[in-house]
Parts: sequence; structure tokens; C-alpha cells
Amino acid sequence: MFLFCHSFIRVWYRKILSIVTSFYILISILLQSGCSFFISSATVDMTENLSQAILNNNDLATVEAGGPAYLLMVDSLLYRNPDNESLLRGASNIYTAYTTVFVKDQARAKKLTEKALSYALRAICIRRPKTCG
Repeated sequence: MFLFCHSFIRVWYRKILSIVTSFYILISILLQSGCSFFISSATVDMTENLSQAILNNNDLATVEAGGPAYLLMVDSLLYRNPDNESLLRGASNIYTAYTTVFVKDQARAKKLTEKALSYALRAICIRRPKTCG
């Protein structure tokens, strides 16, 4: 009886291991081919919704404290995708929202507003190249 159970477990273990290995290989292939699409889509969605989340959050102290980290993250995403029009629009929106709500220092507000405007203009140039010459 013990040998039967041991053999049965060994056979099932090999089948499960084979299935898991096949699944792992399939997922690896799919991720390598489509990873950039999913990441790009996710980052665009995130930046487009981030400014709304900032404006609609009921705990502004938390948003103010965490805002600069999001601004840096959006900048890093744009570093990898500098010509992504949706990402540029989202970055412009989040910089505008953060600056409008939280930044009181005029010099700092000017820098952040100029950055938001730069992102917006780049997005316009990508969408309508004729407007930028």
C-alpha cells in the first residue's frame, strides 16, 4: 500500500511540475512580448487619474506630503517615454493640480507651472505637429 501511494504521489508531482513549468514558460514569453504595452497602458492610466485623486482626496495633508514623490515618479516615467502624449498630458495635469493647491512660494510655483506648461506644449506638438512648426 505504501509503495502504491508513494508511486501515485510521485506521478502527480511530476504532472503538476510539468504543468507549472509549462505555465511559467508561457507567462515568460507573453510578458517579454507584451510587457511594454501593459506597462505603458498602466502608467498612462495612473498619471491621468492621479491629478483627480489629488483634487478629490479628503486628506490634503497626506496628498501634500506625498505629492513630490508622485511628481518625481511621473518625471521618471517621462524619461523612459518622452514622446508619450497621454503621459505628457497627465504629467501636465498633476503638476498643475499640485502647484495650484499646495505651492505658496511664488518662485517655486513659477518653476512647477513652467514645467507643467512645457509638458502640455510637448503633448500638443505630438498630437498636432503642424502647430509646432
